[in-house]
Amino acid sequence: MDNNGETDGPPELCFVVTSHDPLAHDLRDQIAEPAIHKAGLLVLRSDDVELGDRHAPTIWTSIEKSAAILAVVTAQSPHVFYELGIAHGLGKKTLVVATENIKLPVDTSEMSVFYVDEDAPKNTDLPAKLAKILKEAGGC
Repeated sequence: MDNNGETDGPPELCFVVTSHDPLAHDLRDQIAEPAIHKAGLLVLRSDDVELGDRHAPTIWTSIEKSAAILAVVTAQSPHVFYELGIAHGLGKKTLVVATENIKLPVDTSEMSVFYVDEDAPKNTDLPAKLAKILKEAGGC
């Protein structure tokens, strides 16, 4: 990034992982993805990654090449926690958007967590707030 906040190359990626339920998909589509775009990043969704026969190495590589990770957690989702573990192990900047009823594993205590209620998809101010958090995380 130069002194004007401009990047020299193509935009960096933000890997997005979500629980598999309608609320998580609404939060991803209406809050998380617009925030990522406002932060100047490109979205790489875990459900858009071509997995083939080797799920774990493909997810690992996708997380590894991303500048940041954004997880939308609305349920106790083992795959989300697995991918958060990979991000943590790789030292990736990670933002977790979780509903207030979710009890996150202790291993997520060092990650930025932004709690929302079930009406959050209707809140038009949230993308800007999340974009600011992503930018302040550094490198985004």
